[in-house]
Amino acid sequence: MKVDDFLLTMNLLANAFVTGGVFMNVFVVWPAARETLGQRGFPLEFLAMQGKRIAPWLYTGLLMLLLTSVGLLFLRPPASTSATLLLLTRLTLVLGMLGNTLYGTLRTWPAIQFSTDTEGWGLWAGYAKRGRAMFACAVGAFILGTQAAIHRF
Repeated sequence: MKVDDFLLTMNLLANAFVTGGVFMNVFVVWPAARETLGQRGFPLEFLAMQGKRIAPWLYTGLLMLLLTSVGLLFLRPPASTSATLLLLTRLTLVLGMLGNTLYGTLRTWPAIQFSTDTEGWGLWAGYAKRGRAMFACAVGAFILGTQAAIHRF
């Protein structure tokens, strides 16, 4: 297996890994936690433990996605304008994923930790919206990455 084929495989795996993790949180774990707790209070302890467990995996996946993307850019530079546009679009989506993750980690989580139950649910609503946006970015990046792999841009 050539180096660029290995990087491409790792890139698509990292993208799938991040997409799956975000999917589970946005569409399974968060709604289940909200439904289970109802109005009993904001589940700060649960969310902190869940975040503690997923954060290393999420950041590892995003870092792997970015590093393999840069490696592929050097080993397999775009051969046409359409390939360049595809890669720039995908890079924008990946940076959007990273931006959402960093914003949640550095801005939303500290605010949630010092919030009341009512404020916590309000902050969580914004966090969940960004989670859905991140999932959309991850799916888009995966589709574009797969297209690049199929067509060997």
